[in-house]
Amino acid sequence: RRHRPQLANTLPARASALGHLQRRGQSTALHMAQPHKVTLMATTAPPPITLIRRKALLARVPYTDRHILNLEKKGLFPKRRVLGLRSVAWVEHEINEWIASRAAGTASAPCVSHS
Repeated sequence: RRHRPQLANTLPARASALGHLQRRGQSTALHMAQPHKVTLMATTAPPPITLIRRKALLARVPYTDRHILNLEKKGLFPKRRVLGLRSVAWVEHEINEWIASRAAGTASAPCVSHS
């Protein structure tokens, strides 16, 4: 583990600690507990976004590639993210929310008429 900077009672030392936390990629918040003291607290960053590729998506969703594309165009399915020339992926938590809304029966389903 890395050595954490000690917070001193001087403003330059607090500014140095703030810069250290920001360089490590942590967001920071200043907490004014008492008027004459400033406490520096590190806050946690949001969890990383997980992308799933087409094969994993098709294992979760019982639709064909073409049907998923049609649903995306109608706004009834989460949009794909283009990663490269021939590579796309979907944000996992968006897919999980879509599946949960379908399971709960709160999603609007496309109308399919069989005449």
